[in-house]
Amino acid sequence: MLTGAFLLMSTHFYFHHLLTQLEKTTANERARRIIGEQIVSDLHQASAQFYQMLAEVRMEKRKFTQNLIQQELADIRSALKVIEVGGVFHKAIQLNFSPEEKLIDEIPYKKTDKERYLIELLEINPLLTEIEEKMIILENLLHKRDELQQSASQNNDQFQIQQELHRFLKNTEPLFNKISEAGKSIYFINTKRLHELDIEEKALARKYQKVELAIFISIFTLTFTLFFVLAQKILSINKKLQQEILEKGQAEDLISRAKQEWERTFDAVPDPIVLLDREHRIIRLNKAMASLVGKPVAQCVGLKCYQVMHGTDAPPSYCPHSLLINDQREHKTVKFMDLFGIFFEISVSPLFNREGELIGSVHIARDITDQKEAENALYKANEELEQKVEQRTIVLKRFIDELQYEISNRIKAEEALFQTQHQLLHAEKLSAIGKLSASIAHEFNNPLFAVMNILSGVQQHETLSPQNERMLELAIQECDRMKMLIQNLRDFNRPSTGVHVATDIHQTIDNMLLLCKKEFTDRKIMVEKNFAVNMPAILVVKDQICQVLLNLLTNARDACKNGGAIKISTEVLDKQVAISVEDNGCGIEPDHLHKIFKAFFTTKQELSGTGLGLAVSLGIIEKHEGTISVNSELQKGSVFTITLPIIPENNDMGEYRILI
Repeated sequence: MLTGAFLLMSTHFYFHHLLTQLEKTTANERARRIIGEQIVSDLHQASAQFYQMLAEVRMEKRKFTQNLIQQELADIRSALKVIEVGGVFHKAIQLNFSPEEKLIDEIPYKKTDKERYLIELLEINPLLTEIEEKMIILENLLHKRDELQQSASQNNDQFQIQQELHRFLKNTEPLFNKISEAGKSIYFINTKRLHELDIEEKALARKYQKVELAIFISIFTLTFTLFFVLAQKILSINKKLQQEILEKGQAEDLISRAKQEWERTFDAVPDPIVLLDREHRIIRLNKAMASLVGKPVAQCVGLKCYQVMHGTDAPPSYCPHSLLINDQREHKTVKFMDLFGIFFEISVSPLFNREGELIGSVHIARDITDQKEAENALYKANEELEQKVEQRTIVLKRFIDELQYEISNRIKAEEALFQTQHQLLHAEKLSAIGKLSASIAHEFNNPLFAVMNILSGVQQHETLSPQNERMLELAIQECDRMKMLIQNLRDFNRPSTGVHVATDIHQTIDNMLLLCKKEFTDRKIMVEKNFAVNMPAILVVKDQICQVLLNLLTNARDACKNGGAIKISTEVLDKQVAISVEDNGCGIEPDHLHKIFKAFFTTKQELSGTGLGLAVSLGIIEKHEGTISVNSELQKGSVFTITLPIIPENNDMGEYRILI
């Protein structure tokens, strides 16, 4: 029924909406008809005034008529504008009792989509323009006629003017015929459209009556069917209710028996059980709980659990029921109840109603006193056993630590012994090589002196060409260089005297560079010297300083693996001289900088170094009361700087003998 009523109302509102739209369309068409009739009326007025203008003789009267025609044409254009874009049309209504006064009637009009009617009206625009053009031509002809009449010209001229007016009127007749046809067309279209709308409105009303009748019939049929179905449904429900009542009675009997069985089971549980509400009040308890607290079951119901179990006026801080109320989760705890002298394992579970709301909790307390006593006894036995194990462990650990310490010391001693043996063996080899090189240098020295004497004799007693003289000088210079190499090699390998002597440090550096020249050339290493001017002599053990310089130059050479540059600089400080050996090689690892002056530390490959060069150099420089330092950066190079004291004034040379 509700669906039928809703359908009826929806249909009524729908047809009412259609009728309203149709009425608006009809009103708009009537407004367009009024505007069209006004346009036709204005066209006829303009035509009549045009002919009236032809009959006027006076210029002022023609001007007045001409202005009236212009006004009519402007009104027509205004009406066409309203039809074209929509708006309000102002229609003037002449009052019978006052001809000079007019009543303005405002007629609203909405633009229509009927393009045919709009085209019919818009075809009037060219007619209006043509009327204006004809009016100008007519005025010119009448003006010309007036001039001829005033000048009393010949009858022949006046006759020509009359002929031109006659031809003009004949040519103007088609224009006014078009105006008349346009008016008839506008009237016919308006009348036809209004008639169509009237037919459409009557058809809509008949359609609404048919639809409304069909809906009423459908509602009546549906209502009768619903009443029939409803009656059958009521009979079916009545049978079901009777069956449910019978089943409910049987279910109540089952529930009653189940309740009795549950109560017997609840009371038969040996562990104390109690049901609490949210406010700690006892709802129900079994006989074990009543026996524990020493009160009948009926007296305990309604009391606070902490009053019965703890004898206090507030729950304890560890109360599991309070925790459950907060988080609605199960909790367990083990507590010794002073009031009963018993250990209880208490478990608390949430209790919900049918809607899932928390209404309380179920407490189950299990006596675990015997278990606790057994656990305590076991705990004491474990403690005693752990103490014994701990004592034995301490003794065993002490023995293991001593054994590990002894083994570690023995391993370190063996490693140190092996390393020392290895280094001593390498040192013996180097010593043997040094002795062999000194012997070879001595053997080379005698034939070299013979060669030099022969070349000097040739230079003194023979006359040679300039080219041969130059070659002889080069040969003598190379012999001198070989002599210096042999002398430096013999001095380097000669045992140290330990005596401080005044030494030209620049000459000493040049001697060491001479020893390294071939290796530097083979490795494509450039050597740059930046010696200080007026360098004073220094008091040092010369062969020891040579050893230090050779060690630094060798390390710089090894750092420049793929070629590079070595720069030797000297500088005079306050009472010291500074010697710097700088390379652009691989640099030193930051972690190795504090280890490089320790004995046997080396990063070179086996048999390439002993790890003693920098350690020995540091000892030599410190015995000379000097310092040696290093600055290094990976992949950029290293700078070793030596500082040594200058020879003091009035120095006693004997005081500087060093025995090594």
